[in-house]
Amino acid sequence: MSGQEPKPSVNEMSPLEAALYYARRGWKVFPVAPEEKSPLTKNGHHNATCDEDQIRAWWEQWPDANIGVSLADSGLVALDVDSYNDEAGWEAFKAQHSIPQTFTQRTAGGGWHYVFLPPEDASYPRTLPGVPGEIKHKGYIVMAPSQAASKGNGGGIGVYQVLDDREPVPAPEWLKPKGSNDNAPTTDRTTNPHAEALQQFSQRTSAATEAQKGELLRLLRDRQNTIAAYDDWLNVVFGVHFAFAGEPDEADGRAVLLDWSLRWSAPGRDDRHTDEKLAAELEKAWNSSSKSVDGEGGPITHRTALPILRGLPQRPLTVSSLRLSPHKFRS
Repeated sequence: MSGQEPKPSVNEMSPLEAALYYARRGWKVFPVAPEEKSPLTKNGHHNATCDEDQIRAWWEQWPDANIGVSLADSGLVALDVDSYNDEAGWEAFKAQHSIPQTFTQRTAGGGWHYVFLPPEDASYPRTLPGVPGEIKHKGYIVMAPSQAASKGNGGGIGVYQVLDDREPVPAPEWLKPKGSNDNAPTTDRTTNPHAEALQQFSQRTSAATEAQKGELLRLLRDRQNTIAAYDDWLNVVFGVHFAFAGEPDEADGRAVLLDWSLRWSAPGRDDRHTDEKLAAELEKAWNSSSKSVDGEGGPITHRTALPILRGLPQRPLTVSSLRLSPHKFRS
């Protein structure tokens, strides 16, 4: 069977069967909310275990729970590729780098998880130049056959599917831990025909321009908040923080973000996300973020928030939503 064909032995298991299957490989698992990516346990992925009695107890309590694998605790690192955000950038990266055959799954949004074995005591940056997505190491990924809403599906429910079920192989040389030299791919235009695409990707992590900040504010005011998942809300929060924190107009960005957050309606919001809780979580996320794009667990930039907001439907015009300038409607 080709490595790119689905493996029904994993993809057709029940959630409990799959959780036990991963645990027997030495991968620490924990339950994730059905059709979401949020942990159900009190301490999230820090509660992950290979203990089969605990795993059975969890899935007896939540039989439809998705499956999360805590990566670093399982001796794993994953390249999480959101290829749907930048197909050209991902193709350019693949043209310059060999992707080893390793454990691979298709994500709910149509992206990719490539799972590797990291060097001992390695610590990774969040991003890899040239790759639309991020490096997952200290956190977790959701595993097949879980289902979750994703912006890659336009907010619809997608299915995680294992495509290559082999044991993970050592991380390739280009997936460099922190402290390694030459972490970025070469952009020598005389030898690298894809240098332009790679350079454009690197430029995306620069500070937000006034035009980009203005677009963020406009979208937050003018678009409905119908995001499909809590993770997408966090991505917007971190992206707006990246653009406005420490700037003279920080208060404006924060206020408009809060107003947009409190307008969050179905399908992504449920009874756990009250106005009070959202406001408190926004405050916590804003104060705990930093402007570094390289730090482990550091913020996502405005470049991630903008596509999410652009994909939301236009907010119906009401008296309260109109923001007219003095010269509006003059003949």
